[in-house]
Amino acid sequence: MRLFILLALMLIGGFASAQQKRTAAPPVEKIPYIYAGAYYHEIVLSGTQAEFTNGQETKASTEKISRISLDADYRYQVFKAVQAGLQLGFQSVSGGNTTYSCMNAFGTLTYNFSEAWNISDSLYSTGALGMADENCGLKDSAKKTAFSVSVGKRFKLFEHVHYMPELGGRKVGDNDAILFAKLINFSLAW
Repeated sequence: MRLFILLALMLIGGFASAQQKRTAAPPVEKIPYIYAGAYYHEIVLSGTQAEFTNGQETKASTEKISRISLDADYRYQVFKAVQAGLQLGFQSVSGGNTTYSCMNAFGTLTYNFSEAWNISDSLYSTGALGMADENCGLKDSAKKTAFSVSVGKRFKLFEHVHYMPELGGRKVGDNDAILFAKLINFSLAW
């Protein structure tokens, strides 16, 4: 009899254990975590930016204008594949026999098409909105609202260093839109 009761208790305990496993709560979803190799901060330095326009209305005549720029961007990764930042720039404009200088500032939003926290080798697009000189260097020049859109690609050179060629367009105030190419464009990310 004792043996029968012992077997019955073991059988009931086994069924209870199996039943408990079947009705256990579903596993908790893991909260997405930031990839260990992710870069949160990025500083982008553009050694030169060459823009060439034909007949831009920045002077009385419609001469061809060349523009060389030095830019520095700071970008912070706020979401997976999304960076927000600030761009500061210095421009030197040449046309005819004159050269002008001016400064600009833009708020930027960058989308990385890799859609990952690690943006090392990603294709990206950047939109920028800010203030720039409408007629760079002229006496009647004033800061006007400006925007730009660009597309680029990061190429990882070293652990935290990337080469980032970029093409895009910019519109400042009432001036014609201009195209630009950033071929000497490097970033330091950490």
